[in-house]
Amino acid sequence: MLHVKSLETYVNTINGLHDLPAPVRFRKIQGLNAQELYYLIVLNEAEIYTSSYMYVYQRMLDLTPGKSADTLLQVVNYDRYKKFLTMAANYNTLNDFLARMSKPHATQLMTNFVNNLDKGRSRDDIEDAVDVANAYASIKQPEIRQLMLDQVKKNLQEASSWNNKKGMVVYRLEKVIMESSDAQMDPRLPPVNISDSLGIPPVYEIRNDQLRDEKGRIVLQMYFYGDASGKGTFNHLLRLYADRSKWAMKATPQWVQYTSIGSPVPFVLFANRALDEENDEDEKAAEALIAWMNENGYKPSISVHRGHSYYLPYTIEKLLPSKVVVLGSCGAYHNLADVLKTSPDAYIISSKQVGYGEINVALFTYLVDKLKAGQDVKWPVMMTEVAGRISADKQSGYDDYVFPHQNLGALFIKAYKIANEKDDPFQGMTAK
Repeated sequence: MLHVKSLETYVNTINGLHDLPAPVRFRKIQGLNAQELYYLIVLNEAEIYTSSYMYVYQRMLDLTPGKSADTLLQVVNYDRYKKFLTMAANYNTLNDFLARMSKPHATQLMTNFVNNLDKGRSRDDIEDAVDVANAYASIKQPEIRQLMLDQVKKNLQEASSWNNKKGMVVYRLEKVIMESSDAQMDPRLPPVNISDSLGIPPVYEIRNDQLRDEKGRIVLQMYFYGDASGKGTFNHLLRLYADRSKWAMKATPQWVQYTSIGSPVPFVLFANRALDEENDEDEKAAEALIAWMNENGYKPSISVHRGHSYYLPYTIEKLLPSKVVVLGSCGAYHNLADVLKTSPDAYIISSKQVGYGEINVALFTYLVDKLKAGQDVKWPVMMTEVAGRISADKQSGYDDYVFPHQNLGALFIKAYKIANEKDDPFQGMTAK
């Protein structure tokens, strides 16, 4: 009931007014106290918009006595604190939150956060473990990261001593993933080959030939929606590929197809038109495109969502199995697990906070340019090179985008799935 009430009365209201100034948009929640705002956050993880979360988070702390994170958690009796920490990590506010409490309290909090990760209701219940992996990627304080890693190692030893199979797998994966992340951040540390260590496909790159279909083509599908912003981004796509000496175009009333001309690797790009959303014409266009692609043997290896966060569930619902997925909407990072249900091996690029059209265009055009030229894509290199295509005022927003090799939660899900498909869950993992 708390979820239903908080969603219908408050979250849907502030989400729905996202285009209005803050004093108008957030008027509904001005009478709520810090405890009530806390529950608005933790009860509506799937529904709250990025901009809504950021405002509610800041106001909640402003209303907390002394603006102390310790006091806030005490007021709510630490109820759902792991969910709160996970969401803070996903929205890049965890470092700020931990800085608002004493070091001893931060230490104890994060120690508890990484305990009991194997205590889910079933073997496949790994939500807490995935949350910890995601959180680790967001934490900047070296002492907190070291604390979490040390506690994971301790829990691994305890699981081994009790012959706790699930605990051994969970904490072994956490240990390798954390050490890999540390090595990325500090070149002085010995590198960790996370692919070999976890027995999963290569993490830092994808080969060109992995993305080609049986006819040698690379197919990309884009999902557009019919609001004003969607119509603008779709028209921008038409301008991007208007050169008929490089791209052949097929146009229907519901979708468009671009096929590269003379490129080393044939590249085909499909996009549904951003038709009227009021009558669901945009949805019908996407469904018509998918039906035509299925009938004519076009299987996308790359899928790109172009639209606001409230459209993302519709894209994920229709998403065809893909090897690379680019989610351009605000806060799309929170939807990785849903994408992996359809595309379990997908390399995902997404934003933790605000998604920007300029950045999204730079991402998918980079992929198109590299892949049709026959080149492989190395994710760390792509991060650096795409940054050079983005204007200075969007660089801070680009810092909130997460590339496949940084998606620690997604890596955990993939590795855990592979480990549990084996008779020996440690088969394929390095012994160290």
